[in-house]
Amino acid sequence: MAWSQVAGAFFLTFNSWGPFLSFGVFQDYYQETSLSHFAPSTISWIGTVQGFLLIVVGTFTGPLFDLGHMRGLLGTGTVLIFLGFLVASEVRDYFGVFLSHSILLGLGSGCLFVPSVAIVTQWFAPSQRPLATGIAAAGGAFGGVVIPTIFKASLNAFGAGWAYKILGFIALATLAIPCFLLQTRSVPKRNRTRRALLDLSAFSDLTFMFFSLALFFSFTGLYIPFYYVAPYAKSNLGVTTSLTFGILSAMNTGALFGRTLPSLAAKYFGSINILIFVTLTCSIVHFCWIMAHTLTGILTFGISYGFFAGAVVSLPMSAFTELWPDVNQAGRRFGLSYSFSGFGILVGSPIAGILMSRFGYQALQIFGGVFIMLEFLSISAASSVSVE
Repeated sequence: MAWSQVAGAFFLTFNSWGPFLSFGVFQDYYQETSLSHFAPSTISWIGTVQGFLLIVVGTFTGPLFDLGHMRGLLGTGTVLIFLGFLVASEVRDYFGVFLSHSILLGLGSGCLFVPSVAIVTQWFAPSQRPLATGIAAAGGAFGGVVIPTIFKASLNAFGAGWAYKILGFIALATLAIPCFLLQTRSVPKRNRTRRALLDLSAFSDLTFMFFSLALFFSFTGLYIPFYYVAPYAKSNLGVTTSLTFGILSAMNTGALFGRTLPSLAAKYFGSINILIFVTLTCSIVHFCWIMAHTLTGILTFGISYGFFAGAVVSLPMSAFTELWPDVNQAGRRFGLSYSFSGFGILVGSPIAGILMSRFGYQALQIFGGVFIMLEFLSISAASSVSVE
């Protein structure tokens, strides 16, 4: 039963994080077709708002999950994601794309995100959670590889309209799996009635604040390469569109392994300790992007960065349960903490786009690396405070 919950959570992250991690391909498509008259930083708002809603909606869906409303969240998320792809298949103007890709997909993904994490924590002992959550989180990276591949193939074969419709039907089919498999463990009725929607007492917890601040810093800088490595490769290295697609696929393939393999080490060394290490390494690799002046260099950067970025994304889930082991409150506090990262996603890539347009790519490369380094300092502080 427990591992069937991991399988269900895998498909939740496939359909929530997968479209977001694929946005580099969608941005490239929009820039070359229907939205070519908009600046890259303007188009990037479509993806950043999607990512913002994916996470910040968890502030409200977390308490609803804790209160036993998982089925309603799964059903609502499934319908919104399916509608998002269907509407995207029919629109070509900025407002329509924003409504479908940012709002509908973002809200739908937000309904699925917290259940994908909280359900795993309910079914596994602390020693097994890092691997279980890592496998579940790998669904997002898998989606980041599969969704662009299907979109590109369908776009060439059938056109944009059917490419989006095909993604919608795939989402509908794969989300039927968690709707069938997932089951929550019972929560005492007294807890269901006494909890407030938001746990405001968390803001007086210094460990919680450092951890949440680390998530904000992380997501401000973490996804900049996923958005801008393709235009960087085109403008600075002269590579073709098909090769930039290969770079993004390599990055997401690295993330697929990064979301699982470090979780094995976390079982022995602790998720919070491994998270500190991979965050520092991720920041260093981000700075190394500055030195990627060849196709081999950018591919090496893409795979390496994808691996460590994948670990930085997946390990906070199990690190969170190390710091706060009460699984009956996992959804509420996890959603509240992760809402900080939503604001990081919202501002990070657009600011990077402005820096790039004014000062060149090196400015956004430094900007992203600095913010991931700030995450390293904050997560180290959270670990130190929790020990005290």
